[in-house]
Amino acid sequence: MVNGFSRRVMLVCAACTAFKPAMASGVIVKLPLQVPYAAERPGERVDVQIDVNREGPYWFTLRFPYKNGDQIDLARVRTLTGDRVRDPSGNVIPSGIPLKIRLVVEGPGLTVRYDKVSNPLLISYGNGYVTKMIDSLYLKPGTYRLSVESLLRAPELDGLGIQFAIGRDPKAA
Repeated sequence: MVNGFSRRVMLVCAACTAFKPAMASGVIVKLPLQVPYAAERPGERVDVQIDVNREGPYWFTLRFPYKNGDQIDLARVRTLTGDRVRDPSGNVIPSGIPLKIRLVVEGPGLTVRYDKVSNPLLISYGNGYVTKMIDSLYLKPGTYRLSVESLLRAPELDGLGIQFAIGRDPKAA
């Protein structure tokens, strides 16, 4: 006999299993998007088509979960993700476990194919997530194909439950 909790677990597992094939099959995903992403494994990729319906800046980020309200767990995740410290010249000093992420975006609002490798930088923490920015792009309405790929092994992040996310810049009107 399946109780309510077991049924919910099975539904979540089925939804997660169905998501990756849907991305590969050309299904267009509406934003915002949050998907599990093993950024600690080189070669790990997310390929997806997104539907942008509002012009503006969009953030491409990695989200590292911690137990909301648990300062010890937050400190543990912050040790792994690093801080946003600057040198005397104002340049950000990389800290935490290094990651190299390649982001490729193609679509109607871009005059050229966007292809960049970055070391994501801390932009915020709160509400149970430490968030690191891969990049921000100004997108016009339309359908975009994108790929995000991890290029560097980071075994210290194994099992952390990282998510890849795309959403509008929260400061945009």
